[in-house]
Amino acid sequence: MPKSIDSFSFLLLSLMLLDGIVQAEEQQEASEAAREKRERAFTEMLANVDLIGTYTQNEAGKESKKERYTIYRVVKIPGQDHLWRFDVRMQFGSVDLRLPLPLTVRWAQDTPMVILDDTKIPGLGTFSAKVLFDKNRYAGTWQHGSEGGHLFGDIIKQKPADK
Repeated sequence: MPKSIDSFSFLLLSLMLLDGIVQAEEQQEASEAAREKRERAFTEMLANVDLIGTYTQNEAGKESKKERYTIYRVVKIPGQDHLWRFDVRMQFGSVDLRLPLPLTVRWAQDTPMVILDDTKIPGLGTFSAKVLFDKNRYAGTWQHGSEGGHLFGDIIKQKPADK
């Protein structure tokens, strides 16, 4: 009798382990599908858009200023978990520059946040920023040396060019 109980216990334990492995694989597949869906929605949201808004400077007495960023496309860089390439045109103050930027994107559930941590932007200098994108709006903070502030505005889809 003890042998049959041991065999039964071994069989039960094996089935429980197998069930746990199957459940873990199913959860990973669901997680992968959710990640792919979230990333696809992000690339669609930021394809051919203008970010039109305002930025502030933290110095007292400084008025907010208009800003405009054009994002032509965003593409996840192969083999990188959080690095994306943004093909952009930046327009603020006296700046009008078009360039590709490799930027970190992290997620708060389904909300993407672009992160610059002391990122060198050619021709402009070193910047830090955290910018959230939510539906048709963006908002965040920025820092450039001792200057810093907030930025916020609307995400506007570009109209297709007339042919």
